[in-house]
Parts: sequence; C-alpha cells; structure tokens
Amino acid sequence: MRNFFFKTAFLGSAFFLLTGFGKSNKSPSETVTTFKPLLTSGPDLSIPSNLQCDGGQVPLSVKKALEETLEFQKTCGYLSGFNKRIAINDYSDGSNPPTMYIFDDTGTQCLMKTEVAFGGGGAGIAPPEPCSGDGQKLTPPGIHLTATHNGSRYSGSNAIGLVGMSGQGSVGRGVIMHPKESAGKPSTWGCTGIDPGDFQKVREILGEGSIVNNYFGNKSAPGSCSDTNGLNAVGDNCRPDPGAPSPQALIHSSPASRNYDNMPMSNPKLRQNSGDSSGHR
Repeated sequence: MRNFFFKTAFLGSAFFLLTGFGKSNKSPSETVTTFKPLLTSGPDLSIPSNLQCDGGQVPLSVKKALEETLEFQKTCGYLSGFNKRIAINDYSDGSNPPTMYIFDDTGTQCLMKTEVAFGGGGAGIAPPEPCSGDGQKLTPPGIHLTATHNGSRYSGSNAIGLVGMSGQGSVGRGVIMHPKESAGKPSTWGCTGIDPGDFQKVREILGEGSIVNNYFGNKSAPGSCSDTNGLNAVGDNCRPDPGAPSPQALIHSSPASRNYDNMPMSNPKLRQNSGDSSGHR
C-alpha cells in the first residue's frame, strides 16, 4: 500500500511538470525577469533620472554609458575594488560635439564636462567612428583605465595614459589623453584631446585608476576597421592591454596622479605639446 502512495505522488508531480498545471497565471509581459536591463525607468535604476551636469540635463546616451560601465566593472575581476572616478566620452550623438562627462564612482554625481577631440583617421572633417586597430588613426571604443604615461613628447603632467580593458591595444598604440586646442574636432589619431584650459582639472580629478568609457552607442566600425575590440562594453571579455599596471598599484594610488606637479596651463611646454595629432609612445 505504501508503494502505491509513492507511485501516485510521483505520477502526480510529473503531471504538474509536464502539463504546466498550477503555473502562474501572469501573462508573458508580467513575468519577472532575473536580470536587470542596462537602462530602465523603474525604481531599480541606479543612475538618477534627473542627473544634472553644469546646470544642464545629462543626455540619455551618457546615462546608458554609465550603466554599461558599472555593469562591466561588476564582471571584470581586474576592476575589483576600484572606487575612483568614471569618465564618459560621448561620441554617440552626431548633432553635438563629442563631450567628456566625469562622475563620482557611483555615477550619481557629475563633477564636470568638457568637449574633446577624437581620432578622425587623418581626415580634417569626419564624424566619430570607433576602431581599435593599429594604423586606423581612429578612437578605440569601450572601457579604459587611466594610468601614468611616460613618452618622449607626452609624459608626466601633460599626459594621462589609457589602458584598454577589452583587448583594444591602446597601450601599444600610444593612445592617451592630452591637451588639444581643437576640442570637439577629429584632430587626433585616436587620442582624447582636451582643451588646455581644462586639462589640468581633468587630470587632477581622474588621476590613476579611474574608468574611461569611449562610448559610441549604436555606431558600427567602418568597413576598413580590422579590430573592433571594446565596441560591446558589456559583452566584451575583461582583457587588459599588455603592459597594464597591476590592479593593486592603481587601487592604492592617490585620487590625483602620484607625480602630478601642478604645472600651470600657461606653461609654454604644455601649450606647445598640445598641437600633436598622433599616437604617443
């Protein structure tokens, strides 16, 4: 008799599983998902819907880039323990000049914004296009980390190194951030050019170990691009560039660069070096 009850209970459970009897009556649109969308308007959104910067509303594209950046940080073991600044270089909006927005580590407070120059592939007039391939002279997309850069022309106080986090090869290309008087234009070979009047402040805020996302939204790489690493920030694997410093060295560095020497922006050397338009080693 006991075996009869066990068999009956087993057959009844199988019936429930196979037929779906007893399943929730919620429609598909009401089914609760187990993952959080990159950008929603619901209460789970960590980025404030009314996020302001310099007295104006932060664009939706920048908010989405912030969400992608925070998602990438969660899945990249190299970035574990980082709690510095987040910079979004927004190249996605063709109607406005490319602009850098700098936020605190949570992405909920904007510290400043400034227009930036970008890699135009050597063309005088060109829209921002993503490409990590060496020789393309375009801006590498995706997540980077700020670090020291000691090159022959850009070094110390007139340079911010960039380390690609998705195999972009930015270190090998010599892609950095540096002063550039033609901000908002395609006047570099992949570097982020910052107005000399703002560069000192940007460098002081970011220091070493801050995250920089070169965000292109839904833009595709040109057909001539041989390397699109970094274009899908969330889907890309965490693959720091060869030559990347150890995570611990960046985590324990000061908020501003350790060798930051407060060089005034009126310094002739800094002004002179702001006109270069190539990658820098």
